[in-house]
Amino acid sequence: MLTSVYGGTYSVTVTVDAEKQYINAGYYTFSLYEQQDTTYNFGAGVNGTIKVTVGDQVVPFEVVDGALTVAYAQVSSLLGEYPFVLESGSKVYSGTFVVATKVIKTAEELINIKSYGTVTDEGTCSRDNAPVWKLNGYFALGNNIDLTGYTVGVNFSYAPWAAPQGGTNWGLIGTFNGCNYTLYGGAYDNGGIFGCVGDGAVVKNVAIVNATLKGDRKGVFAREMRNCLIENVLIDLTSVSLSNGGALGSLLSAVTLRNVVIYYPADATTTNGALSNYVDITADNAYVISDKVLSGSTNKVAGTLVQKAAGTVCSAVGFTGLGDNWVLTGDKAIFKSTQEFLA
Repeated sequence: MLTSVYGGTYSVTVTVDAEKQYINAGYYTFSLYEQQDTTYNFGAGVNGTIKVTVGDQVVPFEVVDGALTVAYAQVSSLLGEYPFVLESGSKVYSGTFVVATKVIKTAEELINIKSYGTVTDEGTCSRDNAPVWKLNGYFALGNNIDLTGYTVGVNFSYAPWAAPQGGTNWGLIGTFNGCNYTLYGGAYDNGGIFGCVGDGAVVKNVAIVNATLKGDRKGVFAREMRNCLIENVLIDLTSVSLSNGGALGSLLSAVTLRNVVIYYPADATTTNGALSNYVDITADNAYVISDKVLSGSTNKVAGTLVQKAAGTVCSAVGFTGLGDNWVLTGDKAIFKSTQEFLA
């Protein structure tokens, strides 16, 4: 019998043997930034070959007594993510091998993410003379990060309200893969994690919980998001007070939301929508739980987006999300990996 075995968010089709145990190994991340070899541990007694398919080539990685050592030279040209299957005796491990420009493991690294990719200076914005730049690279989380006591966005050089406007190719133009980890706590300000998110960018597989959002023209990821994909994302805000913005920023233009849950408990001073001031999105299995409207002005929604009032249980409307990676608690959906922070 053939079945899809999941590792991370990718799946690999394997032939199922009733005598074997199938194990989701999750993500194995490799950071190119440090230019160092990395060793992973599958557990004593595990032996075999991981075969990663890159185009029409197969790159082998040997696992010896549980140890997988990946040399920098082996993966320096393999930027991206690759599903794998490892068979060892009666066990079959499936996972996703991620080769990233930088694997983010601390609050300081996240706040300074602009330091690790390729930054191109695009001059200044004609409206307010704010610096305009784009950030390319593949960024991945290597673990959960507790941002309690940190402000995310303070290192961007433009004024809080003066993010670049009108361009589609500014800010993050690469990929941010949270690898199903959680960013816990923190105050999101001044452009959020990326400042802006532009053409072709992907933000996926991450939960942002117990976070606060305050000020003007802000969102957790960016001030503006254009022509990009937000996939397998949970945003669970505990406090919101904005004069122009929303959970995702002040403007969303041609943005796709796929498997997304946003919990937005805005207070009375928040004047705009739960998602953004301007909303132009395509939604696929997306949920907004809030008493606020979706947008403060323009509202263009294609596809399947369900908006429920605060206090409504997600499961009542059939939320599927990331399957085993999600757990429902009352009216909130959270990643299981968040539990160590919430215990």
